[in-house]
Amino acid sequence: TFKTATLHEWKWHPDGTAYVFMSKDSVDTDYSIYRVANVSGDTTTFLSESQIQFENKRLKPSNYWLSDKADKVLIQTKQKRIWRHSRSGIYYVFDLIKQKMIQLADGTRLRNVKFSPGGKMVA
Repeated sequence: TFKTATLHEWKWHPDGTAYVFMSKDSVDTDYSIYRVANVSGDTTTFLSESQIQFENKRLKPSNYWLSDKADKVLIQTKQKRIWRHSRSGIYYVFDLIKQKMIQLADGTRLRNVKFSPGGKMVA
Protein backbone atom coordinates (compact mmCIF):
# COMPACT_ATOMS: atom_id res chain seq x y z
CA THR A 1 0.00 0.00 0.00
CA PHE A 2 1.32 3.41 -0.95
CA LYS A 3 1.22 6.05 1.78
CA THR A 4 2.49 9.60 1.40
CA ALA A 5 4.90 10.97 3.95
CA THR A 6 3.58 14.03 5.71
CA LEU A 7 4.85 16.30 8.42
CA HIS A 8 1.98 16.75 10.81
CA GLU A 9 1.63 19.76 13.07
CA TRP A 10 4.96 21.24 14.00
CA LYS A 11 5.78 23.84 16.63
CA TRP A 12 8.66 26.25 17.04
CA HIS A 13 11.18 25.39 19.73
CA PRO A 14 11.13 28.26 22.25
CA ASP A 15 14.74 29.27 21.48
CA GLY A 16 13.81 29.75 17.80
CA THR A 17 16.67 27.64 16.45
CA ALA A 18 14.53 24.60 15.63
CA TYR A 19 11.05 23.19 15.32
CA VAL A 20 9.54 20.07 16.86
CA PHE A 21 6.97 17.63 15.56
CA MET A 22 5.27 14.47 16.78
CA SER A 23 5.38 11.27 14.82
CA LYS A 24 3.70 7.92 15.38
CA ASP A 25 4.63 4.47 14.18
CA SER A 26 2.72 2.63 11.49
CA VAL A 27 0.47 0.75 13.94
CA ASP A 28 -0.46 3.91 15.87
CA THR A 29 0.93 2.70 19.22
CA ASP A 30 4.25 4.48 19.74
CA TYR A 31 4.72 8.24 19.57
CA SER A 32 7.91 10.29 19.61
CA ILE A 33 8.64 14.02 19.40
CA TYR A 34 11.54 15.11 17.21
CA ARG A 35 13.58 18.32 17.04
CA VAL A 36 14.81 19.63 13.67
CA ALA A 37 17.53 22.28 13.64
CA ASN A 38 16.71 25.18 11.30
CA VAL A 39 20.17 25.73 9.84
CA SER A 40 21.60 22.21 9.57
CA GLY A 41 18.36 20.25 9.24
CA ASP A 42 19.67 17.73 11.78
CA THR A 43 16.85 15.72 13.35
CA THR A 44 17.17 14.43 16.90
CA THR A 45 14.75 12.72 19.25
CA PHE A 46 13.37 15.31 21.67
CA LEU A 47 11.05 12.91 23.55
CA SER A 48 11.13 9.20 22.78
CA GLU A 49 8.33 6.64 22.85
CA SER A 50 9.83 5.13 26.01
CA GLN A 51 9.45 8.51 27.74
CA ILE A 52 5.84 9.05 26.58
CA GLN A 53 4.36 6.67 29.13
CA PHE A 54 2.84 6.80 32.59
CA GLU A 55 2.94 3.92 35.08
CA ASN A 56 4.50 1.69 32.40
CA LYS A 57 1.64 2.31 29.96
CA ARG A 58 2.26 4.01 26.62
CA LEU A 59 0.33 7.23 26.12
CA LYS A 60 -1.41 8.18 22.91
CA PRO A 61 -0.95 11.97 22.72
CA SER A 62 -3.55 14.16 21.04
CA ASN A 63 -1.43 17.29 21.38
CA TYR A 64 1.61 18.67 23.20
CA TRP A 65 3.17 22.00 24.18
CA LEU A 66 6.68 23.00 25.27
CA SER A 67 7.40 25.20 28.26
CA ASP A 68 9.21 28.52 27.65
CA LYS A 69 12.56 26.94 28.52
CA ALA A 70 11.73 23.68 26.69
CA ASP A 71 12.55 21.74 29.85
CA LYS A 72 8.99 20.41 30.22
CA VAL A 73 6.43 19.03 27.80
CA LEU A 74 2.67 19.26 28.44
CA ILE A 75 0.95 16.27 26.83
CA GLN A 76 -2.78 15.93 26.19
CA THR A 77 -4.32 12.47 25.72
CA LYS A 78 -7.86 11.19 25.21
CA GLN A 79 -9.00 14.46 23.65
CA LYS A 80 -12.78 14.83 23.55
CA ARG A 81 -14.63 17.53 21.67
CA ILE A 82 -17.09 19.47 23.82
CA TRP A 83 -18.33 22.17 21.48
CA ARG A 84 -16.85 23.76 18.36
CA HIS A 85 -13.28 24.67 19.39
CA SER A 86 -13.58 23.51 22.99
CA ARG A 87 -11.98 20.22 23.98
CA SER A 88 -11.10 18.36 27.15
CA GLY A 89 -8.49 15.73 27.81
CA ILE A 90 -6.25 13.95 30.28
CA TYR A 91 -3.00 15.88 30.78
CA TYR A 92 0.54 14.94 31.74
CA VAL A 93 3.77 16.89 32.16
CA PHE A 94 7.10 15.32 31.28
CA ASP A 95 10.06 16.97 33.01
CA LEU A 96 13.06 16.56 30.70
CA ILE A 97 15.55 17.37 33.48
CA LYS A 98 14.14 14.94 36.06
CA GLN A 99 13.08 12.45 33.34
CA LYS A 100 9.72 12.03 35.06
CA MET A 101 6.11 11.97 33.82
CA ILE A 102 3.45 13.49 36.10
CA GLN A 103 -0.29 13.07 35.61
CA LEU A 104 -2.34 16.21 36.30
CA ALA A 105 -5.53 16.16 38.39
CA ASP A 106 -5.32 12.37 38.95
CA GLY A 107 -6.59 11.73 35.44
CA THR A 108 -9.65 13.99 35.64
CA ARG A 109 -10.56 15.55 32.30
CA LEU A 110 -9.40 19.17 32.07
CA ARG A 111 -9.88 22.01 29.58
CA ASN A 112 -7.59 24.82 28.41
CA VAL A 113 -4.48 23.65 30.28
CA LYS A 114 -1.40 25.82 29.65
CA PHE A 115 2.06 26.43 31.11
CA SER A 116 2.52 29.53 33.23
CA PRO A 117 4.80 32.18 31.63
CA GLY A 118 7.80 30.91 33.61
CA GLY A 119 6.97 27.29 32.78
CA LYS A 120 7.12 26.15 36.41
CA MET A 121 3.37 25.59 36.79
CA VAL A 122 0.33 24.72 34.72
CA ALA A 123 -3.06 26.37 34.93
